[in-house]
Order: sequence, then C-alpha cells, then structure tokens
Amino acid sequence: MELEEVPIIGKKYTWYKPNGRVKSRLDIILVTKEWLLEWSSISQKVLKRSVSDLCPILLQ
Repeated sequence: MELEEVPIIGKKYTWYKPNGRVKSRLDIILVTKEWLLEWSSISQKVLKRSVSDLCPILLQ
C-alpha cells in the first residue's frame, strides 16, 4: 500500500520552539492514492497556534 501526503496550504511548519528560531514539521496527514483520487479537492491547512507550541491542522 502506497501512502501520499495530503497537499498542504499555508504554513509549512507545525511546531515552533518558543523563541521562534527552531521550526519543524512534526505532523502530516497520509492517505492512500485511491483515497486521494476519490477526495481530490482535500487539503490540510496549518492554522495559527495560540496556547501551545504546536499548530492545529485542519483537514478541509
């Protein structure tokens, strides 16, 4: 089974160190090729973080 990442919109990092100097992409959404073909307009959007150092991800 081959997995592909759902296309990302907006920010490309999901985690920021409090000082803002270190950024990383810790979270991704993976789906099968078949699922992605069925739901071709789907994307993941990295939202603005508020309390946590992790950004929420919206699957839309």
